[in-house]
Order: sequence, then C-alpha cells, then structure tokens
Amino acid sequence: MDVLAQLIDDLSGGCRPGLTARQQADNAGQALARAMRFEGWLPEEFTQTEGDEYCRRIAHVGNDGLFTLMVMAWEPGQTTPIHDHISWCSVAVYAGDEE
Repeated sequence: MDVLAQLIDDLSGGCRPGLTARQQADNAGQALARAMRFEGWLPEEFTQTEGDEYCRRIAHVGNDGLFTLMVMAWEPGQTTPIHDHISWCSVAVYAGDEE
C-alpha cells in the first residue's frame, strides 16, 4: 500500500470545497491518524534535517489550493519561537517525540 498516495487522496476528499474549516481540519486529522498507523512510508528526503534549523518540505499541494501537506523534520533539542497560524492545521508525529 502506498500510504503517502492514500493520505493525499484522503486529504483531497476531506478538504474539498463546500466543507467548513472545522470539517476540513477534522477530516485532515483523521486522515493523518490513519496514515500514522504505518511505519516507513515517508520518503527519506522528507525526514532529513540540515544544520541547526528544522526543515520544512512540501510533499503535496492540493489541486484546489485548499490544503498543503508539509513535512517538518527536527533534531532533538531544536525549537521554534511561539508563533501564530492564519489557518487551521493538523499535526502528527511521524517518528520520535514532541515535547
């Protein structure tokens, strides 16, 4: 099973036009939870870090622009300042722990 392709399909269906932002966020969270039941499905290029900063890589942008699948890779001890987002976000930890 291609978990990444299935996640993108699930996100495309769950973040479709006509749904509220809350429905889209809930659907995205459920899609991520399904994908996270599997191990080893993210290509290695998405999980690599570079230097002292965490890395962000775009894995997919929905055709309608309603969602972006972004993968962030962190080394132990790396942080980011407190910040705000202007839209909803669903998060899952692929490997390791978040503090």
